[in-house]
Amino acid sequence: AIQLAKRGDGSRLVTELTNNDWSPEARGEVLTLARAGEPWAQAVVGHIYGMGMSRGDVLVATTENGFGWLPAAKQPDVEARRWLELAASAGWADALLTLSRLETKDDPVGALALAQRAAEGVLTREQREYLPTRICELLERAKAPLAVQLPARQVCIDQGHAESMAWLADRYRLGEGVTQDTARAIELYQASADKGCVHGCRELGRAYEEGLGVAADDTRARELYERAAELGADAFSRDRLAEKYGLTWYARSAREKAKDKKVKAPAKARRKPAKAAKPAKPER
Repeated sequence: AIQLAKRGDGSRLVTELTNNDWSPEARGEVLTLARAGEPWAQAVVGHIYGMGMSRGDVLVATTENGFGWLPAAKQPDVEARRWLELAASAGWADALLTLSRLETKDDPVGALALAQRAAEGVLTREQREYLPTRICELLERAKAPLAVQLPARQVCIDQGHAESMAWLADRYRLGEGVTQDTARAIELYQASADKGCVHGCRELGRAYEEGLGVAADDTRARELYERAAELGADAFSRDRLAEKYGLTWYARSAREKAKDKKVKAPAKARRKPAKAAKPAKPER
């Protein structure tokens, strides 16, 4: 487990350190190594603090000697980040990737920088296969120029990434960052649809429905819409199947359609009825 952690895969070691197969003393040695500055050990300790494992209503990481060796932390998430940042400062790829995921929503540019740094570190085979896709997603979130995104997407396409094929197909269809080429767009949509990409199935279905770059074919369009609906409950495909092709079992409920509206109408203010004035008491 330790050898795997040193090669970038700390998952097995995390499991070993949170069960009773090792003695507390042996498990405590990993903490000692983390404190001594070993980045693989720091990353593992960070993952354990961030796991959120509980006994009853109490988080293990908030109790002293959790798992028989873990020091208590009032805020385990903060402690997890501290250890991960120590490992990341040494260029440990696993820690960089974890921090990148944590930063995605609030700071996509920062998350992208972390993922790009991770590419220079020790990666497992799975991480190395996943990382190009991750970088592409972050480039898009960070609104990087298409001139930067296109080469990164090509790396993903070379690895057979279906969503990147559909993304590049959109660019060719719209002429964004590349010369507009409907035939190339259709080719890429087809390749992505063959791999089960919902976006590719939907857009290829639209092409066949509208005769864009291919001969119009309602049967083929319906088949592709059905596949998109079944693979990912695609809203556009379900609407077309219900409205145009009469397949009402695909119809979305009013509640589902309401979720499409990002801005809800403000609720009307309710005014309390004015209280009736009390009649004056008659004078005696």
